[in-house]
Amino acid sequence: MNGGHPARLLLCTGSAQLAGRLTALLDRWAAGCCVKIAVETAPALPAAAPDLLFLDADTVEVDGPERPAALEGAGLIVLSARPRSAIAACRWHAEAFLPAMPDGAALERAMDGCFQAWCGGLQWLDLPARRERVRLPLCQLRYAEASGRETELYCTGGCIRASVSLKELEALLPNPPFFRCQKAFLVHLSAAEALAGGVLTMADGREISVSRRQLAPLREALAAWREEGTACASL
Repeated sequence: MNGGHPARLLLCTGSAQLAGRLTALLDRWAAGCCVKIAVETAPALPAAAPDLLFLDADTVEVDGPERPAALEGAGLIVLSARPRSAIAACRWHAEAFLPAMPDGAALERAMDGCFQAWCGGLQWLDLPARRERVRLPLCQLRYAEASGRETELYCTGGCIRASVSLKELEALLPNPPFFRCQKAFLVHLSAAEALAGGVLTMADGREISVSRRQLAPLREALAAWREEGTACASL
């Protein structure tokens, strides 16, 4: 597994409550998408542009109708409780506009809209595939299945066969969000829909039997992963 430098994210706000909420939501988002980030907070616009700036238009004053010079070269997400701030966000060519206290789903949509600002922090798999190699961002891997000495990677764009064992792949992946649920399968916890009767149902409808030994640890891992998401939403 490899990746570039962490994406530099700056929360420009005078609200400690908003800074705390955004930091928790971003940490959760980064863990699920396997993105390296470095988050800082400042009460005013920076002298140098970060990779992505969250601008709280309710507590940080911006002079003039044009995009501030400090934001040139940075991705921009504007937050405000005032609807008129959305107009200013358009003038500043912001990638997204969010309410003053966003939830995880809204943040995820905003982050999808400014991919270029944080893509340098993506963690990647670089694996042999017969006579070629597969380079895959971890955020696209939903689950993996052992196939002899190879592994089938089930991704958002389809299935890829890699010339590594599932054990070798497991050693490359962060836990969480990935979990080895039985000898032949490992899964991304966010891609799991339900666990019942020893069967794990994935978002694409695939049903995976869970080993008896791993059933309780998987149930605990799923509960912790979902509780963390719920806790972020309630901040």
